[in-house]
Amino acid sequence: MRSTYDLWGRLEKELRKHLKGVDTTDGLGAKQICEVELGLYLLSQIAPAAPARALWVLLTGYEFPLPELQGLSRKQRSMWNIVRHILLHFKNSRHWEEMLERYSNVDERLRLYNIDANYEQFTKRTISIEARREEVYCKIAQQPLPHVTRKIHWAEVGNTYLCVDKRKRTHVTIPADMPLPPIPQGHTLSGESSRPPLSIPWDELLKTAQWMDEQLAIEQCSGYACISLAMRTVNLFLLTSFNSRERCTSLVWSAPASRH
Repeated sequence: MRSTYDLWGRLEKELRKHLKGVDTTDGLGAKQICEVELGLYLLSQIAPAAPARALWVLLTGYEFPLPELQGLSRKQRSMWNIVRHILLHFKNSRHWEEMLERYSNVDERLRLYNIDANYEQFTKRTISIEARREEVYCKIAQQPLPHVTRKIHWAEVGNTYLCVDKRKRTHVTIPADMPLPPIPQGHTLSGESSRPPLSIPWDELLKTAQWMDEQLAIEQCSGYACISLAMRTVNLFLLTSFNSRERCTSLVWSAPASRH
């Protein structure tokens, strides 16, 4: 888990002061203002001609072959990866547009950007409250955020521990003669790892769905819809740019390569 406090904690604190006593039902809180502005800042740096509502496309993790994303520098791609990690909860288009709508309702004295009613054009404003916040967003996008640290108490053999799973509570006793694995050293978090994408023809997905229906019929499973029929009613669209898409009659689906 990453922490943004060290970088935008002071900015968030100052915005919270100005929001004190303000009804934020239709607007945003201090942290949400920072998140929306970070997203718009990223968009301005790697796809400045894209509409404001298009940010969610960048957060999905898929390498869409969009003209606007061709020829990005290594620095731009690094910014993309870092900000995507922070704003992953905005990868749903409706959620992101809802945040833009609420951001537009924030007092203009606190907003770094103006956004038009269609969430297309967004422009930087001249502000007096935390006027240098764009520098903060630039620093956030330049380097991976520090991790949230907390002390871990490792389990020991011969002890009994309380475990909580949602509303259930139980206990686990580790036998005294049970060999425990060595304490992990952690994950490799530096750099970028990737794998070749997996290309799966749409016809193969339909055949697999048909096979699943056959297995469900053999097992006499009730309550399941016809999977192959549901697959055949899916409408496929190809995203050709941030502003347009085309309907497809066939598709080869590629899974995204993993990125840290």
